[in-house]
Amino acid sequence: MKKMKFLALLLCTACLLSVFALFSFAQAPSRIVDSADLLDDAEEKQLAEMLDEVSDRLSFDVVVLTVEDTGGRDILVYADAYHESSAYRQDAAILVIDMYFREWCVATYGLGNEAVSQDATYEYLAPRFEEKLSDGNYFEAFTSYLSGCEKLVSEAQNGHPYEDWIIIPWGRNIFIALFVGLIIGLLAVTSMKSKLKSVKAARSAGNYVKKDSFTLTGQKDLFLFRTHTRTYSPQQKSSGGSRSGGGSRGGGRGRF
Repeated sequence: MKKMKFLALLLCTACLLSVFALFSFAQAPSRIVDSADLLDDAEEKQLAEMLDEVSDRLSFDVVVLTVEDTGGRDILVYADAYHESSAYRQDAAILVIDMYFREWCVATYGLGNEAVSQDATYEYLAPRFEEKLSDGNYFEAFTSYLSGCEKLVSEAQNGHPYEDWIIIPWGRNIFIALFVGLIIGLLAVTSMKSKLKSVKAARSAGNYVKKDSFTLTGQKDLFLFRTHTRTYSPQQKSSGGSRSGGGSRGGGRGRF
């Protein structure tokens, strides 16, 4: 009797685990949703595997969503609603393609706001895929977007966001330019100095002044400065509320 109860309990546990596994699998969102049918089956499968591998390795969801239209909603509002209704991570970047207006947007969340900042999107990420979208090379555009996000996110996770990529090279280039300018200036001055061997320093400027060439014809006093004394009168502070600050959002948008 005890053996039958144990087997029944074991069977119930196995069933519950199976149901939980199936439920979890059903809830796992796809990171490529090609509603506009821009990819063939092979391309979509390959891209899904690439997106999953990078997203799981970085613990950061990189998502591609294509639609025929957004139903009249702003593309960024559409992206936000899609992110909220899906079980993606809080740290994510979603590329949305609206074929009706031929518009794209990169919506960022969590770490994505820093890693895929607006500067990073417009200066680094968008140039990688925008032209390919215009040419209809959608698979290449999406893989370029993925590799760009992977680079930006991994560097940000290691403490090197995109803005540091700009500051460090500029600082180095300025130092190099100043050093090279200094060397060139020293060489130029040395060269000019070597050509002035016949010139000797004079103890006074008497040799350069023509006698009786200066005659004073008049004089007057000019006041160059005025002194103003002001007394500070403090003002009452208004009792209005203060404006609360917030983090800046990353990503961006454009047309192709």
